[in-house]
Amino acid sequence: MGHSDGKSGHAGEALNEAQRELGTWTLLFHQAIAERAGLHPTDHKCLDLICRMGPITAGELAQLAGLTTGAVTAVVDRLVERDLVERNYQAADRRKVYLHGQLEKASALFSPLFASLGKQMNALYADYTEAELDLITGFTKRACSILEKEVQNMNSRQRTGVRQV
Repeated sequence: MGHSDGKSGHAGEALNEAQRELGTWTLLFHQAIAERAGLHPTDHKCLDLICRMGPITAGELAQLAGLTTGAVTAVVDRLVERDLVERNYQAADRRKVYLHGQLEKASALFSPLFASLGKQMNALYADYTEAELDLITGFTKRACSILEKEVQNMNSRQRTGVRQV
């Protein structure tokens, strides 16, 4: 599905395939979590961005998520209605609104849904040494950085009307 395998050979190919499978199962898992929480998957991931990166403006969220400002307004309205996000207006300029995740409420909603996965992942981590976990963590952080840049590139091309097929 359209990726280049920077490493030739079986190990690089196997890693690409494993990551592709991990990405698919991660997406499906988060869709299931969102459904159980009574949220749309986009709302769930926008809430995650707000909680991890906030306080942020709706415009910043739109840019991060690759959504229009109108779509972000609808997402935020739903999250505010569920009391998972709070809008805070800047005193100096009431047009500037910062989004704050309600971490305790989000945690109360999602912690039970992630409990089983957390237990299973902790059991998996126990199979590795600290050095191996450090290596995996470093790799994962670098992969996330690459993905973040790719998302930003795709979103900027979308905003400028450049379409790549």
